[in-house]
Amino acid sequence: MLAGAFTTEPHDRTCVVAEGPAIYVRIVGTGCTTVEPPPFSGRTEAELRECISANAEDILEDGLTINGEPVEGLDAYRRTASPLFTLTFAEGTVFGVPAGVAESVSASYSVIIAPPSPGAYEITGLTQLAGETEPFEATIHLVVQDAQVIEPEASPAASPEA
Repeated sequence: MLAGAFTTEPHDRTCVVAEGPAIYVRIVGTGCTTVEPPPFSGRTEAELRECISANAEDILEDGLTINGEPVEGLDAYRRTASPLFTLTFAEGTVFGVPAGVAESVSASYSVIIAPPSPGAYEITGLTQLAGETEPFEATIHLVVQDAQVIEPEASPAASPEA
């Protein structure tokens, strides 16, 4: 999985994978929990689902390019929601909540890229949110390599005992 940006500061990452698997790319997403402050909170599953729907309305525009070419038809992949799940927050998270257990629902705008052939790819996700002057941008430099078989080293031959 290649994740999208969480800040308006552009950032780059590099990922090397073997040829064969499809690539899951999360462009943008939102989540709501039973412990976060508004606008990311709810007490019941229904309220959490209302919360992610409301937050998804703040996504004004999203886009994805591969090697500079726009990926068309992203509307077909808009917002897939998770089932209700239990989430454990560690101490000192970026969410500003105390460590502990919460219930959560999340939603994302994601695509699955058919297994790419070996080579280098630049995948850029761009999202404009309501209230933000700058878009969220994440670029992943994906390197797809031929699958390699790593042979174990031969173990030393057992020496005969005298």
